[in-house]
Amino acid sequence: MVAVNGPPGPRWCGGFTMRRLLVAVLIVASLAACSPGTLPAPFGSGDVPQGNASDQLVAHGTVVDGTGKPLAGITVFLVMDPSQSEQASMQPGDTLRQTTLIWTQSDAKGAFEIHLKPTESVRATSADNGGFINFEVNAFDPYPPAANGKFGMWGFPLTLSGNTFAGLPDPITLTLQ
Repeated sequence: MVAVNGPPGPRWCGGFTMRRLLVAVLIVASLAACSPGTLPAPFGSGDVPQGNASDQLVAHGTVVDGTGKPLAGITVFLVMDPSQSEQASMQPGDTLRQTTLIWTQSDAKGAFEIHLKPTESVRATSADNGGFINFEVNAFDPYPPAANGKFGMWGFPLTLSGNTFAGLPDPITLTLQ
């Protein structure tokens, strides 16, 4: 008999106690019960809005695994790098603080589209940078079994003139590794 509470008892399953195995099973079962359409807001998204299809398309592409297989239901974030003046004022050891602007999820074929309406922070960064903004598209899936916590990213600059972004990238392939 394996002790769940109290002093350590016999161990099995590669060193996992019964309690650890039970906790792991409960976590995996609760995550597996979520389908891509019912996933909670992505970790760290807080008050970050989901992309709005009526705004300008700024990036699009496909999320794939390491073998090139498209991945559905993967959370894709658009983040903005700090302005050049903010980066110039950083000290050694400072953390680069990116701003998460919006998020979306890949569809059944792994495809995603990111739409963005310029916000005040985007306009301020553009003005400070002489008209351009450095963005990153980040994809992360903490929900098994699709990508098992793997991450992919791709960076690109855009210019902003009034309310219109220019220099839009070709389709992006985000490989989760």
